[in-house]
Amino acid sequence: MELLLLAAIAAVFIIPTTIQARRQRRRMEEIQALQDSLRAGDRVVTTSGVHGVVRGMSDELVDLEIAVGVTMTWERSAIIRKVDSATATRQTGDERFWEDDDVLSGDDAQEPAGESAQSDPGMDTGTDVAIERDPDGTDTRK
Repeated sequence: MELLLLAAIAAVFIIPTTIQARRQRRRMEEIQALQDSLRAGDRVVTTSGVHGVVRGMSDELVDLEIAVGVTMTWERSAIIRKVDSATATRQTGDERFWEDDDVLSGDDAQEPAGESAQSDPGMDTGTDVAIERDPDGTDTRK
């Protein structure tokens, strides 16, 4: 009877652990195959959620263009999935992430939000706070 109870307890812990390990191993193999199949022009997502387009690769590193003219170098192991065109269209509402036409230059460029408030001399920016250090080392705002 005790042997049967011991076997049941062992089965309760061993079977789920084995199933989970097999799922994890299978997922790791899928990710490794994806990383090995990367090509320039693939749209991908990193483990931290950064979306980009593969622009160059080496054995260990991948260059991702995350915005027009902005390229970051990532470990190949940080790429966890490809984004197909249909998924990208659903997420962005467009067939592209960006194009060179998205970059404004010269007179077409707009001033970033908040810049106009700093350029207006009559505008109170709230930066007129004086901070004094007391002899005991604490800060006092005035």
